Amino acid sequence: MRALEGITARGRALARFQDAAGRASRALLSIQPDSARVRQYVVRETADGWAVRFGRLSASRDTFFEAYVVTPGASDTAVTVQQRPVNAAAPEVDRAAAAAARVAQEAFGVPTRPYNSFVIPATYGEWWVYLLPAQTDARVYPHGADVRYRVSVDGRRILETRRMHAALELVRMDSDATAHAHGAPDHELPEDSDVYFVLTRQPLVPELIETPRYDYRVEVDGSIRWVRHLRSGTAGDRAGRG
Repeated sequence: MRALEGITARGRALARFQDAAGRASRALLSIQPDSARVRQYVVRETADGWAVRFGRLSASRDTFFEAYVVTPGASDTAVTVQQRPVNAAAPEVDRAAAAAARVAQEAFGVPTRPYNSFVIPATYGEWWVYLLPAQTDARVYPHGADVRYRVSVDGRRILETRRMHAALELVRMDSDATAHAHGAPDHELPEDSDVYFVLTRQPLVPELIETPRYDYRVEVDGSIRWVRHLRSGTAGDRAGRG
């Protein structure tokens, strides 16, 4: 099913984004960067690997001034950090990604808890921007209360808003857990962040998702299987169990 393949691809991209951003951030903090020059970062996957640019977006949002460019390798020890000259401008694609993140954050509003933003390429040069609740406890994984925006090529206009999950669930995973389950009463398909949730938590176990009409299983590699058709009742009656 093409829709499920798309969800898997975007969820995997979110997990790769998080991994690259985390390794780059740790490397940058280790050199005690000039915090006055760093207000935002842009993560981009290229044919040559990852590039994470730390800097600031101009007030007019027409330039992203990069202060440091970090290229994460295969591990935390395989990372290079390059300090850039003052007022060095990042490529236009990175400027657009930074602007897309900013316009989505403004639409989302000021959250009452920490959130992370993710920007990944969409079709036709547009952007997917995600606002996902950040993990604040190493043993607890926040899931839900998340939004996906589709933003214009130039990063200045929101074209579509999708609230993926309305409620926030704080999931404490047991070391011997074999799976986790939740109900999705508002949608008939899993969400991109469901795949990200599976790929980034420990232990690495499948997620069972019950929508009003169908059951799905997100495997530990991010692939999604249709499990069964529900002929009666609603997802909310039977799922949501951690």
